Amino acid sequence: MSKKVNRGILSTWTKGFSCTGAVNRDPVLLLQDALLRRHVPVKVSALVNDTVGTLLSNAYNKPGTLAGIILGTGANGAYIEKMENIKKWKGGKTTADEMIINMELGAFDNERTILPLTRYDNKLDRQSINPNAQLYEKMISGMYLGEITRNVLIEMIDRELLFNRPSHSSLAWSKDISRHWSFETAFMSNIEEDDSNDLAYTKEILDTNLNLHDVTTVEAKMIKKVCELVGKRAARLSAAAVSAIIQHCGIGPEGHDVGIDGSLYEFYPSFEDRMYEAFEEMMPDVKNLQQVIRLGLARDGSGVGAALTACIAARMEEKQTVATP
Repeated sequence: MSKKVNRGILSTWTKGFSCTGAVNRDPVLLLQDALLRRHVPVKVSALVNDTVGTLLSNAYNKPGTLAGIILGTGANGAYIEKMENIKKWKGGKTTADEMIINMELGAFDNERTILPLTRYDNKLDRQSINPNAQLYEKMISGMYLGEITRNVLIEMIDRELLFNRPSHSSLAWSKDISRHWSFETAFMSNIEEDDSNDLAYTKEILDTNLNLHDVTTVEAKMIKKVCELVGKRAARLSAAAVSAIIQHCGIGPEGHDVGIDGSLYEFYPSFEDRMYEAFEEMMPDVKNLQQVIRLGLARDGSGVGAALTACIAARMEEKQTVATP
């Protein structure tokens, strides 16, 4: 929760991060104090969420940028909102007409009333370090997609839909794949890219990484299909968040740019194409959709945007110092 450009409170940790003594404290002050103790001549001038950084980085080259989205290990978004629409603002009058909102969209529907959760999602959530939290993120981000896929494959093995051979028990086949997080999202990406007739590369991935030997072509195709379904669902749910922002803000005559940073968007096969397919279903009245809603990779946008914010913050502080008698 940010109070000023260089002040904020850490309310909770997400994903695999944890550090004692940080929750409900200001990370800027903690970091600055640590730097001073180490005699490092660095001033922390801004606290910037990665989504805000991505938005600013993209807007530096594309003034029509409406939102910044993170689709990598985690998932989140930020967009530009009109001040008149921000009813929770208690900071008094401001000269600005707009404000960047960090949505924390990964926490959408923690109440479980809207998202199409499956038993595979529920299993992952129960076994995570933060059950009943970040449910949306757990359905779409790179940290979790491999585990969702693994949960599906384990059930298929238990139901003898996969590796049902007289000479092998399901327990023998599932020994390595039964380890939590053993099926990485990177495996899914590589498997989806395999367009060979016998899926030789898919078989190699399963053999090398999970000790699944002698996988048949039919079995490899089944595993690839599961990867496709989980990956496609992630792209479509990601598109739903972007579509919600655009429909909330409206589409002007120049359209909107959306900067996206993250390995999932950058490297997962057909992820952007699947997002556009979902846009066409969610916004059927929008003509020339790819020209109106322009998704674009903002590589390292969070870091570049943070640098831009720090530069702006330093200039603002310099002006205030000069103006002070």
